[in-house]
Amino acid sequence: MDKDVSNSLKALHENSKVLAEKRFAYHQYLLVPASTLFGILISLHSNDLGTLYTRLFFSLSIAALVCGILSNAMALYSHIDAVNRTRKVATQESLDAYRENRAMNPVSVPSRKLFVVCEKATYICYALGVVLLSLYTIFMTWS
Repeated sequence: MDKDVSNSLKALHENSKVLAEKRFAYHQYLLVPASTLFGILISLHSNDLGTLYTRLFFSLSIAALVCGILSNAMALYSHIDAVNRTRKVATQESLDAYRENRAMNPVSVPSRKLFVVCEKATYICYALGVVLLSLYTIFMTWS
């Protein structure tokens, strides 16, 4: 029975590790194109002021991209924070297990709410940025 539990915990640990790596890579791959798009938009934007709506949609789309990039960077940092907090909890658990002369219990730490909000804000800001850039393009062609 203990061997089954041990195998299940090892499988769960491996799955959690793979999931964390995939999420990290996904956030990293989102951050690079968004930053590139931000740089391209800023550098290639003409000095033509255009109409009020054109300027408004461009400014809002840039602001949405900036918010998306910042929240994406914070979501990327959440992976580092989770590793640090897990290491701290595991160290304390190993010391407690040694003092009590028992086997070490599995440890896990929940995600912080700030980072969960940042991850959701990333998706919302990027989607909003695309919509606002589309509206900017439409207003540019009309004016």
